[in-house]
Amino acid sequence: MLNCCPCLRVALPRSRDQHSRIVVDEAAKVNFNSAAPHMRVLKCDALFLKGAWSGHVAGSAPRAALPVGWQTYRDQLWRHPGGKLRYSLKGLDLCICHGDLLEHLQGAGAIVNSANKFLTGPSRPEYWMFSSYAGTSVEEAIHRRAGPELLQACKQLPDRGGEGIRCPVGKARPTPGTSSLLPDGFIIHAVAPGWHAFETSSGQLTSAWQCSLDLAVELDVGTVVMPALGCGTNRAPLEDAAACALAGIQEWSSQSDSRSLELRLVLHTQEAWTAWTTVAFNTLRK
Repeated sequence: MLNCCPCLRVALPRSRDQHSRIVVDEAAKVNFNSAAPHMRVLKCDALFLKGAWSGHVAGSAPRAALPVGWQTYRDQLWRHPGGKLRYSLKGLDLCICHGDLLEHLQGAGAIVNSANKFLTGPSRPEYWMFSSYAGTSVEEAIHRRAGPELLQACKQLPDRGGEGIRCPVGKARPTPGTSSLLPDGFIIHAVAPGWHAFETSSGQLTSAWQCSLDLAVELDVGTVVMPALGCGTNRAPLEDAAACALAGIQEWSSQSDSRSLELRLVLHTQEAWTAWTTVAFNTLRK
């Protein structure tokens, strides 16, 4: 008998025959309606993180209340096709946009692809956990627009770290644009970590952002377009991913000696827009 929590007991099966199954003590089932609000909204995979039972995962992004007027303004920007928020930092102009990533490329010199560490394109195992992302990931969209030239360019990059790893987690590597995607620019492949917890994953996600910005400066591009790294199949919580990104951008900006670089951060869903602009307000004090 396992005691998963004070209100739930699970009896494990004693054998592996077809009639064996996990039996839950009906008298000890969680009363969903009487459960604390923070318990009702947490997903199963979040309950095993440190502090999750209390409704707060240690190290995660703080959630501060926003002025009502600013929330209204932010919602109006979402409803407007060209709505955006701008922040001026040292050596960096940050523009938070929404919509399709590939529709924000006008005048850009580089786009960041959320890649896997092997840089083998958008192939993935046919696991059920990935099925909801099929055909919708950033990597799939970029490779679809760029064509087979992009995969060939990725395959020409040498291994780093062995075992076919061309770009370690938390790093970024560039390839030239293709005839159908930024022919005069670059595609920067950044590898975000598979999210486990803020304490263990935030450093690598922050590093992926900073390495991408370093490459943009090194490649001498004026504008780089980036998605919300880590928020797709890597399953980073939106606010935690935003906290990593914006903290990394601030740190990079404070240490940068480059000329002004424009970073267009493109958010695809209203949920992402709300979460990232909330963190931006609290972090950058717009």
